[in-house]
Amino acid sequence: KRIAQLETQWISVEDRLPGFHEYVLSYHPVMNVTLLGSFIQGSHRFRDVMSNSFYKSDISHWMPLPSPPKEAQR
Repeated sequence: KRIAQLETQWISVEDRLPGFHEYVLSYHPVMNVTLLGSFIQGSHRFRDVMSNSFYKSDISHWMPLPSPPKEAQR
C-alpha cells in the first residue's frame, strides 16, 4: 500500500519543475534509472550526486525526497 502511495508522487517535468538546488529523485526513461540529485538554476539541468548533468528533456518525472524516519521510541 505504501509503495502505491509513493508511485503517485511522481511529477511530470511538463507539469512542474522542482525548486532550484532542491534534492529530488528524478527518472530518466531512456536509461530506465532513478537518480538522486537536484535541478540547477543557471543551467536548467538536472545534476545527480555523482555530478552527471542531464538536460531537462532527458528527465520525464521527479519527486520530492521523503521525510527522514523518526527516531525509534525506546
